[in-house]
Amino acid sequence: MTLFCGVDNGKHGGIAIINEKEEILMLVPMPVIEIGKAIDYDIKAISKIFCDLPDERVYVCLEKSFMLFRNGCKANYNIGWNMGAMEGVFSALEISYEIVAPQLWQKEIFQGISVVDTKEASIMFCKRKWPQVDLKVGNKESDGMSDSLCLSLYCFRHNGGQAK
Repeated sequence: MTLFCGVDNGKHGGIAIINEKEEILMLVPMPVIEIGKAIDYDIKAISKIFCDLPDERVYVCLEKSFMLFRNGCKANYNIGWNMGAMEGVFSALEISYEIVAPQLWQKEIFQGISVVDTKEASIMFCKRKWPQVDLKVGNKESDGMSDSLCLSLYCFRHNGGQAK
């Protein structure tokens, strides 16, 4: 069996894994630790997710993070740190990965959909593609979870799967 993983590496992101039949095997919010008002990655929990995968072929698409001039220094530092932390996990576990710009996967996945807000488009696409999917984190639907699921489908299409 081949596994296709999409990772939205924001602290409110998610990790999704699908198989060759485009069935959802795993969909979880990004594991984090909250310390007061600070939110940090739970590196141990993230690593465990990937360590516990069966010894199958695994393809990973990691969403590329961009620093924005309108963000402050601390926000941009965190964006870079998050990206580096995810790359560090994959490198340490010897999992190959591809970094994919959001515009690239969105252009393909949202093909034929009128997109005003990419966050809403991602949620809408996932609900149509996988009607049984639960995208809620707390009482709110998570675009981080839907983005990771869309990334896993993009990964599937670009690593031997059939475009549908």
